[in-house]
Amino acid sequence: MFDFKNILKNFKIAGNFSEAKAFGSGHINDTFLVKILGKNQKKYVLQRKNGDIFKNIPGLVNNMKIATEHIRKKLIEKNTSNIDEKVLSMIPCFNGENYFLDNENNYWCLYDFIDNCKSYNIADTFQKAVYCGEAFGEFIYQLSGLDTNLCVETIPEFHNVIIRLNNFHKAVDSNISERVCELAEEIFFVEEREEEMKTFYSQAKNIMPKRIIHNDTKLNNVLFDENDNILCVVDLDTVMPGLVLYDFGDAIRTISNPCSEDEKDVSKIIFNIEMYEAFAKGFLNRTGNILTKPEIENLACSAKLMTFIIGLRFLTDYIEGDVYFKIAHPKHNLERAKVQFKLLSSMEENFDKMQEIITKFFETEDLKLRTGD
Repeated sequence: MFDFKNILKNFKIAGNFSEAKAFGSGHINDTFLVKILGKNQKKYVLQRKNGDIFKNIPGLVNNMKIATEHIRKKLIEKNTSNIDEKVLSMIPCFNGENYFLDNENNYWCLYDFIDNCKSYNIADTFQKAVYCGEAFGEFIYQLSGLDTNLCVETIPEFHNVIIRLNNFHKAVDSNISERVCELAEEIFFVEEREEEMKTFYSQAKNIMPKRIIHNDTKLNNVLFDENDNILCVVDLDTVMPGLVLYDFGDAIRTISNPCSEDEKDVSKIIFNIEMYEAFAKGFLNRTGNILTKPEIENLACSAKLMTFIIGLRFLTDYIEGDVYFKIAHPKHNLERAKVQFKLLSSMEENFDKMQEIITKFFETEDLKLRTGD
C-alpha cells in the first residue's frame, strides 16, 4: 500500500495524517479520502494519476490549474459566496508544483474536500438533468474567454473517432485475447455505423471552434449540495481544448440512460427523450449566447457520436484484454459496450425528435437565447 504519510508531507497542509480510504468510482485513477488531524480535523481528496493513460501529467495538472484559477477569478468578480464550494481547490506542494512525484514515478495531487455534498450516477428526476445541463453549460461559459493555446491535450485525439476505429480494427485483426469469435454482432454494429461517424466527426472539426471543455461530462462529475443545488464540476483531468459537442454528447449519453453503465439486461436500456430535453434546456440556458450556428445544429448528432465512441472504446478494450478501464469481472467491458450500443440504437429511433427539441429552444422566447455564427 502507499505511504500516505510520506506523500502528504510534501503538500502545504497543516496537521498530522490520520487515515486514508478509497474514494469514488472512477475507472482510471486511484482516489482516496484522507483525514488530517490538527487544531481541526480536515479532509482532503488525494489522487494518484494514472501514468499509463496520461502521458503528460505535468501538463494535465497545469490545465487544471489554469481552468480553476480562471473560474475562481470569474466567481470573485461576481462576488460569489462560498467560492471554495463552487470550484475545485488544488493544494500546492512546498516545491511550488501542484503535484508530488514519488520515488516510484507516481504523480499525486491533493484537493480540498468539499463537505456536505453528493453526486449521482443516474438522473432520477428531470430537475437533476436540468441542473446537470446548467452545471456543464456554466463550466463551458466560464472558460469561454480562455485561450485554447494555454492548455495541452492531456490525451491527444481523445475523441477522434477515426483513430478509435483504426485502433478497433487493429485489435480485431490481432485478436490478442482470442475473444473476437464471440463478438460478431458487436463488430457488425460498429461497421454499420463507421462511415457515418467518421463523416460527421470530420465535418464537425472543420466548421466548429475549439474551446476549453471538460471532456468527461458524466452526471457523477457534478457535485450537489444537500438540497440538490449545484455546487461545482469536478474530475478535471481531461479539461483541454476540444469541441463543445464532446461535452454535450457525452452528458446526454449518461443522462438519457435510465440504467447503470454496466446493466446486464440490455432490454432495460432505452433513450429517455425527456431527460435529453431537460439537460438540453439547462445546457442551452448557460451556453446559448456563445454557441455558433454549426454547434447548435449538430448538438443532437453529438449524442450519437459520443455514445458510439465510448461503446467502441469499451469493446476495443475487451478485445485487447482489458488494459485500459478498470473491470470488476472478465465480461465487464463487453457488458458496458452492449449498453452503449443499445442506447445508440434507441437514439437513432428518436433522432428526429432530438433535432426538433434543439430547434424548439431557439424558436421560443422562454430561454431568450442569442446565437451568432
